[in-house]
Amino acid sequence: MPLRLYRKLMLIMRLTTVLLIASLMQVSAAGFAQKISMSKSSAPLEEVISELRKQSGYDFIATGKILDQSKAVTINVKNTEFKDVLKQIFEDQPLTYLIENNTVTLKEKEPSFLDKVVGYFNSINVRGRVVDDNFQPLQGASVSVKNGKGVVNTDQNGFFYLKNVDENATLVFTYIGFTKKRDQPRRQRRFG
Repeated sequence: MPLRLYRKLMLIMRLTTVLLIASLMQVSAAGFAQKISMSKSSAPLEEVISELRKQSGYDFIATGKILDQSKAVTINVKNTEFKDVLKQIFEDQPLTYLIENNTVTLKEKEPSFLDKVVGYFNSINVRGRVVDDNFQPLQGASVSVKNGKGVVNTDQNGFFYLKNVDENATLVFTYIGFTKKRDQPRRQRRFG
């Protein structure tokens, strides 16, 4: 057999061996991928994470404050890859995750640009004037959002300004010397 043909055959055999080993390693890695089976209905995220930890061997890092923000999880998977299960669990959560080595770190989702724009347009700035029965301005009257935070006082002409008020909020007006009036049926009134 000529030397040139012998070298060519050896090169082909080496390449075939390398390709065969690489293919076997890929098949082996796919066989070791984490498969998760779980069925939960309206379960707390903490309970779901605990079950994931048992089945996968991954550690999870999160503060209690972050978990308090989470929504209940409903999931039903069988022999599903770990990463696909995480995607399904965190799809509607206000949280996101990062996988490094065998650790999953949970953190708050950053609001997208669209979420910020929608939030801006959903909040309302309220301006108004508080007057008595004779239409005289009430200086120093307190104006607050019912069950909300923040209070403003009217100026010398009875005017007030509240920022970022929810569209369905109820305003509460108080002033020393005036008695509380019972809640009246709500009438919507738009001002220009």
